[in-house]
Amino acid sequence: MRKTLIAMFISLAALALTACGGGDDENTSENKEQTDEAVKSEQVINMTQDDMLKKMKELDYAGIDLDVLYSEKEFEGQIKEDDGLIEAEFYDPVNGMDERGAAAFDALFPIFQDMKIDKDMTDEDAVATALESFDIPDDFLKAELTVIFQDGTEKIFEVKKNEM
Repeated sequence: MRKTLIAMFISLAALALTACGGGDDENTSENKEQTDEAVKSEQVINMTQDDMLKKMKELDYAGIDLDVLYSEKEFEGQIKEDDGLIEAEFYDPVNGMDERGAAAFDALFPIFQDMKIDKDMTDEDAVATALESFDIPDDFLKAELTVIFQDGTEKIFEVKKNEM
């Protein structure tokens, strides 16, 4: 009887150690997966910056910023390069947009790519073109479009419709 109890005890102890010992491999595997995901996230961020820098070369502009002030809301769409990094911000309460970074860039890029603004446009024409491109109302108080062209020329187009 005593031998049977000892054999059962050893079997149970071995079973318990085996069950507990397997957890280390699982934790190691989980830690490795988390580390791999962090590295992939960093690569995506870096790749996104590289992609955005390349795409910026496709635009007629090195930077563009549209700010529109309405009586009770404000619109902003901006893409610019700052020390080799692309900064993008898109806030459009009319169409429910509030994005920064790569998401803002992805939303803004096709709009800015299709928008045709040149240095010789009047302030009114440039602002009207920008508003039409974004499909936002023209009942603003003030609109300011700052464009840095690829040749480095910066031009500010500003229209005030109503006294503030």
